[in-house]
Amino acid sequence: MVGVAAVVVAAVVTAAALSDSSEEATLASEGVGVVAEASTTTTAAVRGPDLMGIDIGPLLDPQHLDLPDEGLALRLGADTVVLLGLDGEVLGHLEGFALSPQPWTNPPSSGAGPLLLARADEALVLDGDRLVAVEGGPGALPLAGGAVLEPALLRLADGTTVPLPHGEISVSSDRTWVTVREPNAEGDGYGTSTGYWLPAGTPVSFDDGCIAAADLGRAPFVLCGNQIWIDDALIRDGGPFANDAGHWAAAQLSDDGTELLLQHSGECESPTAWRMALDGTDPTPRPLLDEAWDSGGLGWLADGRAVAVFGPGACGRVLPQGPGIYAIGDGGAEQIVSMPSDVFDWGAKLWRQPAL
Repeated sequence: MVGVAAVVVAAVVTAAALSDSSEEATLASEGVGVVAEASTTTTAAVRGPDLMGIDIGPLLDPQHLDLPDEGLALRLGADTVVLLGLDGEVLGHLEGFALSPQPWTNPPSSGAGPLLLARADEALVLDGDRLVAVEGGPGALPLAGGAVLEPALLRLADGTTVPLPHGEISVSSDRTWVTVREPNAEGDGYGTSTGYWLPAGTPVSFDDGCIAAADLGRAPFVLCGNQIWIDDALIRDGGPFANDAGHWAAAQLSDDGTELLLQHSGECESPTAWRMALDGTDPTPRPLLDEAWDSGGLGWLADGRAVAVFGPGACGRVLPQGPGIYAIGDGGAEQIVSMPSDVFDWGAKLWRQPAL
């Protein structure tokens, strides 16, 4: 493994970037959950004639929002975001908004957290009942402890700036780590990987191509291809499929610390979400529902369920119940949002207040 032990000593922020696939995470971001059977009960369907066959509700004022502590932000097309409750209720929509600011061609994504949206190159976060701009340059994203990430630097809460090397940036699901993976000399893969742990922003070296995906307080979960490490302990060596293609892309720790929500990118970059026990039982990753469908975990809920997106199968298998967003637990899967199978240009985020 590489310098993961060093991670404990030298704080750094490195991360798992499953860019809100932003634009497309498309349906794959991260998150996982499992069900004994693929039994699905529909709570509310979000179908209607307003946009792409989906009910988008009334136009909302970003300066006067009355939102629940948990909810979903659903992007439709390039500049419409629909806000929904976890019961599927359509709260309304915002025009001219997206899930990530424009400067990020491959936005670093993370797990459920404060409601964060974007308008052009400006990121906005929910503060009380209104969206307020995140301080910093174009594309500034809020991190843990008052830090801010910009496309080329990390700005700490005390105003200190940490220039970042050129490379692919990822953010851990809890926003406590930022990782930069520089290209190798040949230009055909990853070279040096450096993590920055907040709030201090101290750099820590990882093995080439590795990222910090989630924090345990003393050390992060580190993803290296199809390996999963905690400190210097290898807890998983291999992907979820027999051919071992692809890599682990993101991870989220459940509220009680007993499970890990994993995102895997396989052949053809096909996204699948998985659930892995950390309580001493069988640590073999298990798929959401009964099989490895085109899916992306959005995050955990306080009640222990995972919220996940099931996509239209652009490069993967489509869930028989159809594309949409589901809350998944040991008792089954509850559909929150139903999406038309011929709509591909959408993405989603789960928010959980209060903000960091």
